Amino acid sequence: MSDQRIDCLKCKHYFTSWDPERPRGCRLYGFKSKDYPNSAVIRETGEDCLSFEEKFCPKLNPEE
Repeated sequence: MSDQRIDCLKCKHYFTSWDPERPRGCRLYGFKSKDYPNSAVIRETGEDCLSFEEKFCPKLNPEE
């Protein structure tokens, strides 16, 4: 396991659910959870998620 944790909020597969019991989800794996998806993956496999893909976030002001 790496020293740096995966930040699900920066992953394009992450989504926020309306379900108060399971507010965080992963579209790729198709589940919702109380914890961030990477925590669920670690709990089940013992390793960080291997499917992390960073979201495309263009700069708000491209002149900078």
